[in-house]
Amino acid sequence: MKKDLMRKGISSQRILTDYKGIDYNAENLAEARRLDIEFVVRR
Repeated sequence: MKKDLMRKGISSQRILTDYKGIDYNAENLAEARRLDIEFVVRR
């Protein structure tokens, strides 16, 4: 996702990333592999 934003002209200094990996406490594989995206605009 970060690379796609950078290709669209957004500076890497303005993009914050955070990731956790698989949620082993989830009830099934579909929930364990979900992706949460949050946008924070930095100027």
